[in-house]
Amino acid sequence: GEGWFGESYVRQEVSQIAPGKYCSVAYVKHVWIMGDGHLTILPECGSLEVHFPAKGIKEYWKREDGRSLEILQLAKKGRLAGSSSEIVEEDAHQGLDSDRQLRP
Repeated sequence: GEGWFGESYVRQEVSQIAPGKYCSVAYVKHVWIMGDGHLTILPECGSLEVHFPAKGIKEYWKREDGRSLEILQLAKKGRLAGSSSEIVEEDAHQGLDSDRQLRP
């Protein structure tokens, strides 16, 4: 997926590596490429942990509709209708608020 994230236009490629776990490459045209992205739906709270270690980025996002844990359970049961990239793209563009609080 792609779209505006703050002041940057970001294109992101996401691949599912396990239910609720994804790897990612993000591109900001003519500025940088981050190829070490990890996205994980945290089972204890449903937040999406977005981590790009090379740039020191670690954020926690929550879906406005509160469906993260439901999506994680469906993925674990193999009943997820959309592809992993569709689910993460939907999160990134339609229902997530980044609390932008870094955690140790």
